[in-house]
Formats: sequence, C-alpha cells, structure tokens
Amino acid sequence: MVASPLRRLIGAAALILVCPLLGSSIAQASSNRCANFTPRADLSHCDLVGVNLVGRNLSRANLTGANLSMANLSRTNLVRATLRGADITGANLATAVLRSATLTGANLTSARLTNAILTGATLMNTNFTDSALTGVEFSAARLEGANLTDADLTHANLNGADLNFANLTHAKLTSASLSATTAIGANFNGADLYEASLPRANLARANFSFTTALGITLAPNHDSVNFAGANLTRAFFAGARLPYPNFTGAFLHRTNFAGAHICCGDFTDSDMSGAVLSGCKCGGVFVAANLSGADLSGLNLTNQYLVDANLTGANLSNTTSVNSYPCQNGCPAPADFAGANFARADFLGATYTGGVTLGNNTWNATTCPDGTNSDNDGGSCTNNGMPAA
Repeated sequence: MVASPLRRLIGAAALILVCPLLGSSIAQASSNRCANFTPRADLSHCDLVGVNLVGRNLSRANLTGANLSMANLSRTNLVRATLRGADITGANLATAVLRSATLTGANLTSARLTNAILTGATLMNTNFTDSALTGVEFSAARLEGANLTDADLTHANLNGADLNFANLTHAKLTSASLSATTAIGANFNGADLYEASLPRANLARANFSFTTALGITLAPNHDSVNFAGANLTRAFFAGARLPYPNFTGAFLHRTNFAGAHICCGDFTDSDMSGAVLSGCKCGGVFVAANLSGADLSGLNLTNQYLVDANLTGANLSNTTSVNSYPCQNGCPAPADFAGANFARADFLGATYTGGVTLGNNTWNATTCPDGTNSDNDGGSCTNNGMPAA
C-alpha cells in the first residue's frame, strides 16, 4: 500500500524532530566518556588539551590517540595505561607513574617527566625531543627507535633498557646510568655523557661522533662495554675510566683519550687515525689498528700489542717499554711491534729498556729515539734506540 503524501510529510517531520535529539544523546555520551577519569577508563581519542589530572588514578586506562597536550599529569597513576599515538606535547608528567605503560608512537616533545617512573614501559618510536627527563626511571624500558634529540636525561636510570637505533643527538646524559643497556646502532652524535656509567652496555655500531664522555666510568670486576663497530669520530673520552672495553673495528678518527684509564681494551682493526692518546693510561690490543697520525707521545707501551699496526706519521716520542724477560709469568713484556708500519713515525726520546719485539717492519723516514733518520741508519732504528728484544 502506497503511503499518502500526508503520511510521508508526517514521517519526515518526525525525523527532523528526532535526529537532533539522537545526535545530542551521542555527543553527550561521548562527552561523559571523555570525563571519566577512573582506572580502566576509555579515553581514546578524547580532546583533553590542558586538562588537570594531578594525582588521578588512570591505571590501565585507554588513552590511545588522545590529545593531552599541555595537560597536567604530575603524580598521575598511569600504570599499564595505553597512550599509543597520543599527543602529550608540553605536558607535565613530573613524578607520574607509567610503569609498564604503552606509549608507542606518542609525541612528548617538550614534555616534563622529571623523576617519572617508566620501568618496563613500551616506548618504541616515541618522540621525547627537547623533553625534561631528569631522574627518570627507564630501567628495562623499550625505547627502540625513540627520538631523544636534545632531551635532558641527567641522572636518568636506563639500566637494561633497549635503545637500539634510538636518536640521542645532543642529548644530555650527565651521570646517567646505562648498565647492561643495549643501544646497537643508536645515534649519540654530540651527546654529553659526562660521568655516565656504562658497565656491560652494548653500543655496537652506535654513532658517538663529537660526543663528550669526560669522566665516563665503568664498574670494576671486569664489567665492560661493547663499542664494536661504533662510530666514535672526534668523541671526547678524556679522563674516562674504561676497563675491558671492546673497540674492535670501531671508528675512532681523531678521538680524544687524553688522560683516560683504559685497562685491557681491544682495539683490533679499529681506525684510530689522528687519535689523541697522550697521557692515557692505556693497555690492550692494537692488532692491525690504524694509528696513522695518532699522538701516543709519552705512553708506556709495556705489554702493548701493536702487531701489524699502521703507525705511519704517528707521534711516539718519549714512549717507554720495559722488558723483564727472562722471568716467571706475570712480568712486564716488551711492546710488540711485529709487522708494524713505522713510515714517517717519530720515536724521538723513546726509551725501550731491554728492547722491543720487531719483525717485518716498514721503515721510511722514521725518526729514531736518538734523533737520527732510519734512512741514514741502515734502513731501521734497531741500532739507534730501538733494539730488538
């Protein structure tokens, strides 16, 4: 049966009256949802710009995609909360508790998280650019691919955290703790690691170009740090204490180790061209290392292994080595230069008591310990201050 024009008109009028009421109900429900600040609340995609949630309990709440920019979340309980993709720029999260929270892809640019707790939090690809992270607890957190450019991480605890491929360009890590931290391929370019602690950290293939690491320390008892393959070009390690570091294959071009204490380091196959080691209490293996143009002046080379090292143009003036053989195990051994390239190297004033280990060396315009030129001394310095052990 076909509806009459009158009935159609009445039906249309009814819809016109009902639709605004229905839309208002939906809007009201959404508004009520976005004002429910309780544990497990669904606040996803809510507009919470500048909201004051100081000390609230939002544990396990869903804040996915929410806009919390400039919000005050200090002392807020966000344990196991989900803030995936949330906008938290400029927000205050000082002393907030985000233990085991998920903030993957969230934006915390210029946020304040002083003394916040993010233990075990998931922070992959999270943006912390220019954020205040002083004293933050990041232990065991997942920060893979996170952006920490210009962030202040002074006294932060990153023990056991995963910083693989994270960006810490110009970050401040003064006195930060990175014990057992993994930061493979991370970018520390220009970062400040003054008095940071790195025992057992894995920093393989990380970029430390122009990094300041003055006073950096590792715990004793054979705790080590892995810098294998890392780019430490022009990094500043003056005064650092590095027991058992692994620099195998690392790029250490013009890196400054002046005054550093390095025990039993492995520099095998590393590029140390132009590096500064003068005043360094360095001990370890430099097999096949590129030390061309490096400054090793005044170093004690006793027990040092420079087999097949490239010392072209290096400064070894006033270096020393002691040979106590024959004796029992544990006595000082002479510097081992077997296969090393001494072309244009400077050994002026070097003192090698008991000789050094030589063999298959390249001598070319080498300055001998007595100041003569190897080219005028029979093609070597073995009779001019560098006797073979």
